[in-house]
Amino acid sequence: MSKKETTASNLTNTKALVSTLDRPHIEVNKSVNKEEAKVKDVLTFTVLVTNTGAVDAQKAILKDVLPKELKFVLGSVFVDGVSQPNAHISSGVPLGTIVPEQLVAVTFQAKIVNIPPDEIVKNKAKVNFEYESVPGAPVTKGEAISNETRTKLLVRPLTNCEKSQATVEFSIAEQEKAVQALLDVEAEKGRAAHQAVEDGKIASEEQQLIDDSKNRTVTALTALSQVLASKRTANQDLCKGCK
Repeated sequence: MSKKETTASNLTNTKALVSTLDRPHIEVNKSVNKEEAKVKDVLTFTVLVTNTGAVDAQKAILKDVLPKELKFVLGSVFVDGVSQPNAHISSGVPLGTIVPEQLVAVTFQAKIVNIPPDEIVKNKAKVNFEYESVPGAPVTKGEAISNETRTKLLVRPLTNCEKSQATVEFSIAEQEKAVQALLDVEAEKGRAAHQAVEDGKIASEEQQLIDDSKNRTVTALTALSQVLASKRTANQDLCKGCK
């Protein structure tokens, strides 16, 4: 190998070495405390962020955009055991500068509020950061994504009480639709009577009779709506204590 070729090879090897060592290497390992859970259960997530590179990761931010099946528990974020009461995992939790070989532990909680189609709650987190390969070098942005956590939802069959509750709720909803349809009819009746008077098709006395009839019907329908609302409230309490 010629001297020129040797020099070129050394430069290539040096560049390869620098590219390996001149940046942070952020590892994000995420875990959840429950492999199986039910709707309304609260899950505790732990995210371990480690810098195994040779350069500081600056302005690091941990973010976890939760799926619709999860609702973040306010005030549940802890960073290295210290509470962060105002932090929200979806908007990002500042981690500051993560130096080489440093590990940062973040925990937070989320409540299961919905059942996904496959009955498995899946979730990932990510860390965004900046770094300089050497002091004074241009700032470069980086991102690291965690592994996926998976929690299987235990979906039990409805009890007889819950089946009855669902039937009653369906009946109430159908009656409410019928009431609203009648209210729409009465409203249209009033508009038509007003227009008929303007067009000279009926006298104002006739319009008054129509309005009086409309008002009596609306009053009755409004009262029925209140009865249905009371039924719904009672129905919602029907299965308490029997699950």
